Order: sequence, then C-alpha cells, then structure tokens
Amino acid sequence: MDQLSPKKSNLKKSKKTSQYSVLIIEDSCLQAQVYLDNMGSSLKVDWENNLKKGIKKLQNKKYDCILLDLNLPDSKNLEALEKIAVYSKDVPIVVVTSTYDDRNSVRKAFRLGAHDFLLKSEINNINIDEFVKSTIKAYQLEMKNIQEQAENKIRSLLEGKDGRDKLFQQYAPLICHSIIETMNEGVISFSQDGHVIFANQQMVSILGFNSSAKVANKLIDSFIPASSIQNNQANRTTCYSSKTSSSFESELINRSGDIVPVLIHQTPLLDHHHNITSIFWVVTDLSELKEKEALLKE
Repeated sequence: MDQLSPKKSNLKKSKKTSQYSVLIIEDSCLQAQVYLDNMGSSLKVDWENNLKKGIKKLQNKKYDCILLDLNLPDSKNLEALEKIAVYSKDVPIVVVTSTYDDRNSVRKAFRLGAHDFLLKSEINNINIDEFVKSTIKAYQLEMKNIQEQAENKIRSLLEGKDGRDKLFQQYAPLICHSIIETMNEGVISFSQDGHVIFANQQMVSILGFNSSAKVANKLIDSFIPASSIQNNQANRTTCYSSKTSSSFESELINRSGDIVPVLIHQTPLLDHHHNITSIFWVVTDLSELKEKEALLKE
C-alpha cells in the first residue's frame, strides 16, 4: 500500500492560530486520514508513518498530545510506547489499539506512560477533536495538581528549622533541578566566597533578569543594596559559625536599581564531613505586602 505523506494530506489548514499541536504516529494512510478528517481547525496536526520519524518530530517540535498506534513497521506492541515515552515526558500519549482485552498489557501501558486509550472502532463514533482537547486539558490539570502538591510539601517543610535542614542537606541536588524550578519563591545558592552557584527562574525574575546564566558566578553582595549589606553579612556569618538555618527580612537590588524587600530563609549546605559547602536561600518577594502596609498607614 502506498504511504500518504503528511505534507500531501488533503486536510485544509485553518487561517486561525491553532490552540493545540497534535502528533499522530500511524502506519496506515487510510487510518491517518480518518483522524485528519475528524479533527477541527483548532488542532494543528502532524502525521508520521513510523516510530523513527515520530521520534525525530518530537526532538524538533513541542506537541500537546500524541496519538500512537502500537503496531508500526519499526516497532511492535508496547515497545513503541516505551520508546516514544522517553521523548515525550511532558506530553499525554493516547494509545490507539484495535482492542484492550488484555488487562495486563493495559496496566503495563499506563506504567510506561500512556495517558489514555482509544479503540480504532470508536473513532468514527466520537468527536475526535473534543476527545483530544479534553485529554490535553485533563493532563494539564493533573500536572498542575502535582506541581501544587510538590510546592505545598516544600512549603510545609520550610516552616520548621529541622525540616529545612533535612530537606536541603539530603535532597538539595534533586530539588535544585526539579521541584525548586517550579516554586513561586525565589531560590538561590552561593559558595563561601559569595559567588552565585544556582538561581531558579523566580529568583532570576526578582533580580530583573531573564536568564539564570546572567546571575551565575556573580557575587551575592552585588544584589544587596548598601543599606542592607552589613545586616545581611552578619546573618551569613552567623550561619557559617552555627551551621543552622535562620529567617530574616532584608533587601535586594534588581537589575534596574530598584530596591526589593524580601524575606530570606537561609540554610547552610553541608558535606558528609559536616563542613559548609554553600548557603541556600529561599526568597519571598515582599513588595506587594509592603505596599499594602504603607497604604494602611496613610
């Protein structure tokens, strides 16, 4: 059977900007055309007829949803799902199958990363456009809930000194590269000589930059106004000597020269010899709170 190239599909492109982008990986051109004919203009659709081409698409473009046939020329059954899941960790995968009578396979598919199933026999009987959009929205809501749960967990640990110590001393590497990047609070760490090691996106925003690369390796004191430098350094000295966490109000100065009032949760990071390697700050921007307090005083 001749394969239908996605570029030659008779699907008419909408003049409106597509809200969601969908990748179909299906070896049958006839089946692919069924999808295309049943999807509205609110979905921007790409189609590939084998796994290798589908993976290449994922490496070069961001999608909101994937429709995956498990029986492809270059991959069979759950092998296709296992491979595609590596390249689509933040994308819901809908497995398209002729049957899901095998419950063990269904359970394994969910463990491998499938978000939902779609029977080929149902495609002509449902609104594919609405099905795909509802799948995307459900997945986004699920990810939002997971993020909020993670933030609440971190926030609860930050409420107590023992919790902060345990959290940052044992799990700092993992947190810095995953959960911390999604927090609403600014997070920054710096070495004993004061050079910035890491800053999450919220911290970068507080300081008025658009990239963490523009903050890295700068001296932490360069972000502290002269009026607050002495008190800030005193708190750091106490941290180095006592090796304990503390909280204090301070001020930072952003890229534009504006003073930003902040609350700093300060924690020393220790190595296995209990020596301080760096200091870790969780920073809350108090600008809005201070403005409200000023209005109440007037």
